[in-house]
Amino acid sequence: QIVANPAASLSSLSLLLPEEREELLYGWNDTVRPYPETTVHNLFAAAAAKTPDAVAVSCDGVEISYADLERRANQLAHYLVKAGVGPDVIVGLCLDRSIDMIVALLGILKAGGAYLPLDPSYPQDRLSYMMGDAGVALLVSHSSLIDQVPAHWGRTIELDTDAEAIAQEAATAPDSPVMADHLSYVIYTSGSTGKPKGTMI
Repeated sequence: QIVANPAASLSSLSLLLPEEREELLYGWNDTVRPYPETTVHNLFAAAAAKTPDAVAVSCDGVEISYADLERRANQLAHYLVKAGVGPDVIVGLCLDRSIDMIVALLGILKAGGAYLPLDPSYPQDRLSYMMGDAGVALLVSHSSLIDQVPAHWGRTIELDTDAEAIAQEAATAPDSPVMADHLSYVIYTSGSTGKPKGTMI
């Protein structure tokens, strides 16, 4: 380029060959893929059917297979449906990071509901505000965390205390009318510029 045009400024010179530029700008960025018209929990169910014995989650030295996670989430989903969970119903999810948290998250989605993550380390007034603002009538938690959760007028399902009843439910996925455009979860902003605001995903 310099030989062909000695008066050219350095900033006008290309450091790439034309085929390199084409690959960098277009070849590597050609990531268009068909978007599946399905839900997160249906995608998970497909993965569980494909590799049921593979490890789905590992946490604190405990592992759970795709098949076991699918079964437990389905049982919880049936239990939640009986408790009134359905499309666009927001369920509070107050658990420490654990396999139970993943079971609960999937179970809420399979029941057709949307989850509201509630960090048990948050101050009670913040949790109370988020639950009230989102209209949470059902909370999924653990008996060891109940003292950290603010009192609310709705029902609380404790995964450990209610484990026996949940285990009596069917291991197959419940029929759910939920579609990809239904509410999946609600996440709140930090509130650094005022009150936290819920974003519906």
